[in-house]
Amino acid sequence: MQNSEIYINQEFTKLESKDYVNAIIEFNKAIMINPNDAPTYLGRGMAYKAQENYSKAISDLNKAIEIDSNFGRAYHMRGDLKFHLEGKSGAYQDWREAAELGYKESYEMTKDHCKNSNLIFNA
Repeated sequence: MQNSEIYINQEFTKLESKDYVNAIIEFNKAIMINPNDAPTYLGRGMAYKAQENYSKAISDLNKAIEIDSNFGRAYHMRGDLKFHLEGKSGAYQDWREAAELGYKESYEMTKDHCKNSNLIFNA
């Protein structure tokens, strides 16, 4: 029986070993089986980011957030990409959203990179 979890385990193993091309192939298989799994899009987005294919990475993170609007890690990762591409102004909103969803790493990023911001969080 094919199961998207089988591919997810394989793809994260490939991601950890920096085998990004094959990780993306495995993520694609998992998406074909279950196109509504937000962590799969996050993982594939991480692989695209590692390949410096930022437009595909952001597209996958957008899809992960579309599927699960409470997925703090996806907002955080998208914020990291925006920071890399656009600077603080692009990243801050996503980091703030992730922090408000309880993703502590985003709260720390915002404190570190946006010290002069007048925006206040509830995290």
